[in-house]
Amino acid sequence: MSKEGFVPEDGGWTQLEGEKVLLLSVPTIQKYIEVPINNFSYKWLYNRELTSYILDLTFNDEHNIPLIFPQTHAGQLLLDADAYGEFAIAIITIPLENMEDDTPFLFFPKINLKRSIHAGW
Repeated sequence: MSKEGFVPEDGGWTQLEGEKVLLLSVPTIQKYIEVPINNFSYKWLYNRELTSYILDLTFNDEHNIPLIFPQTHAGQLLLDADAYGEFAIAIITIPLENMEDDTPFLFFPKINLKRSIHAGW
């Protein structure tokens, strides 16, 4: 895993063709936003020290984006009922309110949050 992590500045739940989508604004991943995703893998981690879930995304076998979901910030999105089943994650680099139909984004389908018993949330 990369030594740096990326904390979403904003986020919310939406739908795309009937699929639940967690839409995240993460301006600090600008260098990845135009990279086509051919394959990806992910794993959920829980960091007790940060009181955060970390979604470690790896795509095209070379790019790594650890997304940090602190309990008191972006982690609140993981408490939504939509986060208890399969969902997709879409990441943009601009504020959500500025998103338009042609805004570039990274899209990761079929994500399942494996909750940690150590988290308690």
